[in-house]
Amino acid sequence: MNGPESQTASQSDEGGSSEVEATRQGDRTEDVSAEFCPTHGRHCLGPLSFHTGVLGTQVCLGLGGRYVERARETFQNGLTFSSRPVRIQEKIHLRVELCDQHWNGALRLGFTSIPPSSCGPLFPPAMAIPDLATTYGYWAAPVPSSLNMPGAELRFWVTPQGVLVYEGPNRVKYLLLKGVDVRSPLWAVIDVYGQTRAVLLLGQLHVCEQGSSLLHPSGQQAPY
Repeated sequence: MNGPESQTASQSDEGGSSEVEATRQGDRTEDVSAEFCPTHGRHCLGPLSFHTGVLGTQVCLGLGGRYVERARETFQNGLTFSSRPVRIQEKIHLRVELCDQHWNGALRLGFTSIPPSSCGPLFPPAMAIPDLATTYGYWAAPVPSSLNMPGAELRFWVTPQGVLVYEGPNRVKYLLLKGVDVRSPLWAVIDVYGQTRAVLLLGQLHVCEQGSSLLHPSGQQAPY
């Protein structure tokens, strides 16, 4: 699992029918709304929002649960989760709304197979990395600060092979990490961390992209 860009952040100068799928985890059931997509000939999940019941202590939601903003006075406690499980290859589309350049590090993205609502009263912790990423069932990686400017749109998803892929505003795809367990339902993890202070979920993009190469954040081509 990838480590953080810095272990701690410090100040610096820098139409159709619908169905409901129930995903059962122990005694808990999570509902997943879906609607038929005539373009793709299958049932597609509806728009994504942030989980309103599981939030970092320093964030607030807006715009029907699609906008999240962290308090300006801190770089951490901005962990958020998707309101429902996501499907393999479902692209999570968001836009960076606000940044504070006096912190180090930026947005962290990932997935979890642990239903957010099933966790205890002290959840979530301050940071995705290292607090969650060192526990099995959570996978998270930092996104390069240079790709997280206000107005930047990005997408991320997990492949059937368990690869976490990030597509930046330059439309280049980056391999962030491998090893995500895709055998269980997965919720998205979005940590509004460091320089990234607010993000907006823009909805889904149903596009099948095959045969494209992936890059490591360093810019080197990576095998799929």
